[in-house]
Amino acid sequence: MASFLLAGLLFLFLPFSGQALPAPKTFCAPSLDFTKTAKKVLPSVVSLSTEQPFDENTQLSDSALSEIQAPKVQSLGAGFFIDKEGYLLTNNHVLNNEEEATVRLFDESLCQAKVIAKDKKTDIALLKLTEKKDVIPVQFADKKTLQIGNWVLAAGNPFGLGTSVTAGIISALSRDIKTGPYDDFIQIDASLSQGNSGGPLFDLDGNLIGMNTALFSLNKSESSRIGFAIPVDMIKKVAFDLKRYGFVRRGFLGVSFKDLDLSTRTLLKAPLKGGVLITAIEHNSPAYQAGIKPKDILLSFNQIPVLNSRQFAHLVANTEPQKPILVDLLKNKKHETKELLLTSLHEKTSYRPFPKLNVKKSVYIPLFQGTLTTAEESLLLKFNLNPKTNGALIVDLPSSSKLAAHGVRAGDIIIAINEYEVKSMEDVVYLLKTFRHKKIAFLLDGVGGLRYLTLTPERNRKKSIENEN
Repeated sequence: MASFLLAGLLFLFLPFSGQALPAPKTFCAPSLDFTKTAKKVLPSVVSLSTEQPFDENTQLSDSALSEIQAPKVQSLGAGFFIDKEGYLLTNNHVLNNEEEATVRLFDESLCQAKVIAKDKKTDIALLKLTEKKDVIPVQFADKKTLQIGNWVLAAGNPFGLGTSVTAGIISALSRDIKTGPYDDFIQIDASLSQGNSGGPLFDLDGNLIGMNTALFSLNKSESSRIGFAIPVDMIKKVAFDLKRYGFVRRGFLGVSFKDLDLSTRTLLKAPLKGGVLITAIEHNSPAYQAGIKPKDILLSFNQIPVLNSRQFAHLVANTEPQKPILVDLLKNKKHETKELLLTSLHEKTSYRPFPKLNVKKSVYIPLFQGTLTTAEESLLLKFNLNPKTNGALIVDLPSSSKLAAHGVRAGDIIIAINEYEVKSMEDVVYLLKTFRHKKIAFLLDGVGGLRYLTLTPERNRKKSIENEN
């Protein structure tokens, strides 16, 4: 049998004619020349500092090259021009909270630039030269043309030594590195160093595809570093809004949401993939007015399927305010479609702290380390809460508690537990004892709006409820 199998395998590789097999081709990497690209793009690139730059006449010591220290300035980075008027972009973190920066142009001349506007959520800042200069702006690429494996050229100001370029490829797209709510980074293997922040990333045609922003490394070895760049579509939107409005116009729906795990999908009879679970609704928000509620599952937004929470955040933020949109929901295990108008999200103020109350009767809940009392009309009116709300009012909740970790605060009201209505603090005690070994779903109301979340209690808890007077 072994001989038969071997003969069969050999047969698969033998030619049917008597001609000899051609010699195998040797793979050769394509010959790349970045000189044309560099010549085209470098006039658009600038070096930035927020103090007087390194004095070129300073004599370096005779130490070995590896011991030469980088020039000392308060903040170093790079940037690039986006129009002929002298507007340029860089990373917000390069500015170090300064309102102006020293700019070194490609011809080595120096001038000042004033900060026009910043967007901390994407780490992009817009500046403008304070004097008229003949500048060459970058040409923007289309993000749709980007593919993993494309060659790229990164420009920057490493260690304050001046503008330089490095080459590499796109290693991945749409990376979430947990730096902000709109992470959508291009991952590259081109060498980046301190001072490359804010510098442009180009394709081989010399078109802008990103802004070098972050560097990940487990150690100081160059070989272990991974670079990340903000993609061109985000740069264009942020730059346009900062220049026109002074801030970024983002759509605001008024919901908190999260990805669905398998147990929640099974419980709510949701599809096995896609969609997001609505966990909270702000009062008087577009979602609130459209009748969206916590525990609804949002399946599509403006006819675009919702894949996960990160993609959904981008969809909402990139939608023009006051534009009618449709959302498809799974509400109480039934499909519904809602039409609504997004408002604009712009630097919302935080909620005022809820004062600690001395109430006549309360109960302490070790499960989430909070103290409750029955919601009464006089108490709710005193603190501008809806006086008609039934439930258990949270009067004390430390910031280290499990509920606080989910955004709940003192002043919120527990109105339901595992689909059962709560009318008093005694209802909470009873329901928590009833479901003490199961996942517990809370529905809350309060200053922050409606909120839905789940907790899994610890098993074998000896004491779950303690009464206080």
